[in-house]
Amino acid sequence: MDETTVLNYIKDLPLYENEKPYHIFAAIPRDAKRTNIEYERGPGQPIVDIRGRESQFTLDKQGFTFQRWTPPQLDWRNEQEIIEIYFPEVKKLLCELLSSTQDVRRCELFSWRVSCFLLSWAGTDIRQMRSAASKVSTFSPTDVENMVKVIPVRYVHIDNSPAGIIDWMRQTYGIDEATRLSKEYRYQLFNIWYPLVEVVVDKPLAVCDAQTVNHSDLVEIYSISENYPRRSFMVKYNPNLRFYYLNRMTREEVCIFRIYDSFKPDLLGVPHAAFNHKTPGVGPPRESIEARILVFSERR
Repeated sequence: MDETTVLNYIKDLPLYENEKPYHIFAAIPRDAKRTNIEYERGPGQPIVDIRGRESQFTLDKQGFTFQRWTPPQLDWRNEQEIIEIYFPEVKKLLCELLSSTQDVRRCELFSWRVSCFLLSWAGTDIRQMRSAASKVSTFSPTDVENMVKVIPVRYVHIDNSPAGIIDWMRQTYGIDEATRLSKEYRYQLFNIWYPLVEVVVDKPLAVCDAQTVNHSDLVEIYSISENYPRRSFMVKYNPNLRFYYLNRMTREEVCIFRIYDSFKPDLLGVPHAAFNHKTPGVGPPRESIEARILVFSERR
């Protein structure tokens, strides 16, 4: 069922012409400013349900796809099982999906996290998100605290900017190897989003058709922890943006969407956000896991 809802966007402030938008998730002095980012609610806009016509939406065109898929059974409370059982299956799924159009040489786990909506969308949530995010390391998939549950993100964003991906590669592989990989291979970053509840009836995922996004819609922001600054994009409101979702998504379905493709830099990543159903269904709060996978393929 199609929905009309309100999404949250970054304000287009003149400040950002001279000062990078930032949010500090580390400890700071009492009188220091944690963020200079301001948000605004967009007008009511349609979120179109694609249930029944999933095949019309592809990674190459809109930048996202919904697939039928069920991972092996595992204990989702056990971090080791997620790392040893789930992530290899995610990599296999993605490689199989891409293999018809490219020669995949390497898949790396870039980052991951579990999201769960437990509280209201009031200021308490923001504090919970800040507290959890300050403990999570994006650079190491085996860091403790990856299991800290962060609330679903309610503002429209793209997980990582191109510069942020290069930052990660340099941090992970070293500058020389990162330079070699980025020159020798086509590299792409994808988000594999999987629900951990039987049916998503609360705060579903809305994904934007990447064809409707302009470079001018994106604002690069810095998320600063104690270890490193992470760069991503927030999105300014544009009436041309077109959003979609899969109504009542189940644990037999997965959403895969593009964050970046070095081979097609003008084909942008997929903005996305959680949104409120007009009439939420009866069921548990939304809980999901997302894994970001960096893929290296032969240049063609």
